[in-house]
Amino acid sequence: MGRAPSLVRRTKTESDNAVLRQFGERVRMLRGDRPQRSLLRFDAVAISRYESGRVDPSLTQLVRLAEDLGCTVEELLTGIRPLVP
Repeated sequence: MGRAPSLVRRTKTESDNAVLRQFGERVRMLRGDRPQRSLLRFDAVAISRYESGRVDPSLTQLVRLAEDLGCTVEELLTGIRPLVP
C-alpha cells in the first residue's frame, strides 16, 4: 500500500497578498456603514480578517458573504457589477 499524497501548502506571493487586499477593500466597500456584526453568518473577527486581507475565504464562505452583502460572487471577486438584462 502506498501512502496518500500530502497536501502541499505554498507560501503566499506578493501578488496573492495584493489580491487579498483588493478583496478586503471590496468587502469593506460593500458592507458600507453597517457594523461587521450585521453580517449574521460571520463573526466580527472573520470579517475583520477578510477586510484586512489576512484570510481568504473558502468557496462556501464566499457564497455566503456575497449573499449577506447583497451582491454576486463575481462582484465580490472582481469588483464588477454584472449587467442586468
